[in-house]
Amino acid sequence: MHLQIHSSMMKLYLPSMSNSFQRRMMSNNTGGLSRKRVFCFLLVLASSVMCYVIVTSPIPRLRSPTYLRHAYYTHANSLPGAEGHHNLSATEGKAEHTNCSCSNDFVLYDVDYDDGRTSAQNVTSKNHTTSKNLPVSHRLIPKKGKAIMNNSLTSHLWNFNEMGDQQLYLFENLLRQKWSANLTMIATLRQELAKYRSELDDNSQIILHQKNIRVGEAVKFVHSKNGKVMTKDVYKHLPKSSPNPQGTRYRSCAVVGNSGIMLNSSCGKDIDKHDYVFRCNLAPLSPFREDAGLKSNLTTMNPSMLFRNYQSLKNAASLKKFSDEISKYDGLIWIPCYSFSPHFPMSMKAISKYNRQSPRMVCGNPKHHKSVIDFWGERKLKHRLSTGFYLVTTALQLCDEVQLYGFWPFSARYGDDKSEVPYHYFDDITADAAIRVHSMDKEFSLLVQLHTLGILRLNVGSCS
Repeated sequence: MHLQIHSSMMKLYLPSMSNSFQRRMMSNNTGGLSRKRVFCFLLVLASSVMCYVIVTSPIPRLRSPTYLRHAYYTHANSLPGAEGHHNLSATEGKAEHTNCSCSNDFVLYDVDYDDGRTSAQNVTSKNHTTSKNLPVSHRLIPKKGKAIMNNSLTSHLWNFNEMGDQQLYLFENLLRQKWSANLTMIATLRQELAKYRSELDDNSQIILHQKNIRVGEAVKFVHSKNGKVMTKDVYKHLPKSSPNPQGTRYRSCAVVGNSGIMLNSSCGKDIDKHDYVFRCNLAPLSPFREDAGLKSNLTTMNPSMLFRNYQSLKNAASLKKFSDEISKYDGLIWIPCYSFSPHFPMSMKAISKYNRQSPRMVCGNPKHHKSVIDFWGERKLKHRLSTGFYLVTTALQLCDEVQLYGFWPFSARYGDDKSEVPYHYFDDITADAAIRVHSMDKEFSLLVQLHTLGILRLNVGSCS
């Protein structure tokens, strides 16, 4: 489009300049312009064209979720004014991975990039150091020898090196404001969800079970128009009824994202105090108990992880590894069995092969999943919804109080000391793949707005 505009403008612009040039040549008493005048004229013409190209060129989209990938600084800090963060509704955020922090870069059959992870062996919240002491500061601190001291008012002003720095500055100031739950706003959003589709008002529709599906009924996939008929073999592995409470909600829920901001946060105890805890994509528990807690009531697992981490469960050794690692969680392992058709056989293989009592492996209801995607899609969130954002919406349906931890799309830490934040707190996966698939910046912007409205709370700093 821009090339076409440029070409058409040039066609209109250059001939007029040429005619003007010819008139000036004819009116010159000497019968022509001097070389100096010709050179100046051509220089002005070239400058005009360059200015036009620069002004009309599109501004590149901000890199989500790593606006500050080229900046910063020292080590982890604690969140100023974070005390009392565990009152009614409190939460923290990342963009998977989402995040907004539940994300990864594994590709198989157009997989959801939110899901999947690499091995977390030998990585703990105490030895996972990723800080880079770079010479750039985000403050306007004067050079040594200047009259202005480092503790002056002006030294606390920000030095904006990139557009993303400005967005981080604004978000930080919003998140520093005193927070309180707004029950009216919470009820209003729930009403909007309920009016959109019945699945978003019925807790029994979140999980696929024998009371909301029948043998012989077609089940449509979330990300395609195709469907699959419910067979007896699949039906027998579904729960007999919904595991979620009916007619009531959990008092307090935590949604734990996978952002590296969880490292050194000491939020584990606060997370475990909640009545119900959502986790993303089999994030490891024990090595990070101090920062991310141990409690798990619903943990998501992308089917792509079965290919990547467990060799498609093709032998006894891979099946044992899968069963041993899954058994570390409690509650439900939520699998998007009907997300993509190529993932369905492997999803059901995992469910049928897992023969332990806890946790219970379940299929997410594709109607509910699709309803959440469509609801936010109509509100301009067009990229594929991250697992983390889906869980946040589900938590608002299931819980009176919703707090987020580990949702943070920036590569620089919240607060005064801008240490670098890894994309995940438990592995070395980068943000590049998630950027291509999810809109982490838009998701986090919405979460910040829900935070300021008192609908949920983002916890983005230290809980100690």
